[in-house]
Amino acid sequence: LVAAMLAFIPLNVCNPTEAAVQTEMSVANNQVSVQQSKQLFNDEKNAISMLMPASFLTKGEHTPDNKEIFQVNYSNVQMFIYVTPIDKSGPNSAKFIDEVLAGLKKIAARKDAELLENKIIKLDGRKTLHVVQKINAQPKAPDFIMDNYTLFTPNDMIDFRFNIEAGYYEKFKASTMNEMIASIKIGTKWKRFATPDNRYSYELPEDVYNAGAAFDHQMLGSNDDMMTGIMVQKIADNPKYAYYPQSLANLSAAEQADLEKKIIKQLKSEVRTARNIKNEFTVVNNLPCIKTSFDDVTSHSIAYVFIQDGNYISYDYIFNAKLASKLAPVLERSVNSIKF
Repeated sequence: LVAAMLAFIPLNVCNPTEAAVQTEMSVANNQVSVQQSKQLFNDEKNAISMLMPASFLTKGEHTPDNKEIFQVNYSNVQMFIYVTPIDKSGPNSAKFIDEVLAGLKKIAARKDAELLENKIIKLDGRKTLHVVQKINAQPKAPDFIMDNYTLFTPNDMIDFRFNIEAGYYEKFKASTMNEMIASIKIGTKWKRFATPDNRYSYELPEDVYNAGAAFDHQMLGSNDDMMTGIMVQKIADNPKYAYYPQSLANLSAAEQADLEKKIIKQLKSEVRTARNIKNEFTVVNNLPCIKTSFDDVTSHSIAYVFIQDGNYISYDYIFNAKLASKLAPVLERSVNSIKF
């Protein structure tokens, strides 16, 4: 897999669009000015954001083939953001990332270039390959610096590339580029997962692997951090849930207390090592709900239970208790996305 990835990575190849612009570098009225206010570029689809000069946002565009999610061309500066999807066998481990980055370092040099920098750094908390090359340009065009940052998420390989006229590089780097790179934020890409009948759904990180129906769940998925799923059971056909009322709405305090006792009793009979059991009667997306959570050895489980049309519906999450803080914003977004 590592070898296959290295074969298609566009780290050091100028595409025709880039090469053509190099011949225009003498056009003075199309140059980047260093005295510009910065604005936030935010690509929600790919969960990428960074500060850019205001003119970049007004001049920037997507290429027709969408291979670059953003590009901007001036006579003295070009910038590209590439996103290359990776399948589920991609960089889900530190070892994989180390192997790919090491492979990329080996192929960084090119015949018509002088390699100025080739090292692994940290960018937004991620291991990133930083390659800087001085490129011998075409006849009658100035030399330029290619400054490239390559990093990985569970879903993608992301490249931030700058082609900058050699004589302008240090000035642009100090006044603009360093701040741009330091501002890069890579978030989580999301995808909606649903039961086969599409009646119940929620959003999860895109790297969650959908295992289909499993155990009592109509949908079950997992990634490196958690397992999750949607369970739908007909109460009339399953004595296990016969104690649930027809609705969770408008339950009295006594009814809530009685239901909670029965939930705890059932849970303890099924998971004998369960501890720190908590039940909360709440509302999720205007639907009455019971949030049940408990610890079991090293894992932490949370279930959001709904009763509707005679069905017991549970959106379940289980993960290592040590990941609770890391996953808190993930679960918050996922739960808020629940739809019937």
